[in-house]
Amino acid sequence: MASAIKIKPKKEEIVYIPLKKIFSPKIKAREWISPERVKEIAISASAHGIFQPILLTPLGNGNYELVYGRHRIAAIEYIKKHNLDITYSGYLPLDAIKAEIKELTPSERLEIALLENEAREDQNPIDKTMGILNLIMLELECDEVYARACVQDLMFKARGIAKGVNMNRVAKASASVLFNKHGEAKISETEAEATYAILQRFNLTVTSFYNHYLPLLNCCPDVIEAVRKGKIEYPKAGVINQVRDDNYRKALIEGTHQRRFSREVLVKMKKLEPQKGFELLARIEKENLTNKQIEALAESYLPKKEINPVKNEYTKAIAMLKKNNDIWNDRKKLKK
Repeated sequence: MASAIKIKPKKEEIVYIPLKKIFSPKIKAREWISPERVKEIAISASAHGIFQPILLTPLGNGNYELVYGRHRIAAIEYIKKHNLDITYSGYLPLDAIKAEIKELTPSERLEIALLENEAREDQNPIDKTMGILNLIMLELECDEVYARACVQDLMFKARGIAKGVNMNRVAKASASVLFNKHGEAKISETEAEATYAILQRFNLTVTSFYNHYLPLLNCCPDVIEAVRKGKIEYPKAGVINQVRDDNYRKALIEGTHQRRFSREVLVKMKKLEPQKGFELLARIEKENLTNKQIEALAESYLPKKEINPVKNEYTKAIAMLKKNNDIWNDRKKLKK
């Protein structure tokens, strides 16, 4: 769980705010909310009420921006839309909601929302990644390209330290976006430290965020949507994203969601031609195979590699030379 941040609000109070006075933030900590969770909260609220207030920040003119609490607002809308019976004997208005009011800066709003989602363990990795990237953009007052470059800069410096080489040389050779035409670093130490501090607050290493989280934002839209909705885990997303055929990729997404394909199975299946892949998927559905069985079967659907006898003999010879270092000094072995 990410560590809490220290906020010193100018003003704080808990009141009931009309729903029509609450507006969504321009930069959201999450783009997707779970319909199943909304229904669960709605059923619970109709019986027991909503005890935990949502968090708002004032916009002026009696209006407020939502910091967190989208599921609770959606739950009230669900109660109204589906005419749920309200058995709760306390106060549960359907046109207003209990809210805590705090004056917060834009970066504080986003960070608190991200940490709240992290604490509830329901934040999907796509929204988490985009949220952290947005937080870097807000704190450094930069665009997404520059924010990514800051993470990249930290990554190359970390690699340089690990390899014991000149850090600036590693970064300059690997990421020209970090330097101007004079070869001077665009990203200051202050910006690098701020970026590192943000990742630390979410218990993320630079390596993890750069290698495992950022690449998710480059996935195909259908893969991103599947990760957001919890259909596939993010380690499997990268494998499925390598499938170029749209229909086959979508079939693998649904297959992974319905049958929980392992990553090992997906690695095999991504290599298949779409036609062969659909044949295998149909067989999996018909025979109700396990992951181990699917993995073995997928191997049989792959095209057989043609064995080149000349290449095979060459490979054996090279392996023998590497194994026998003294062959050059032994005439019998050399002649053989």
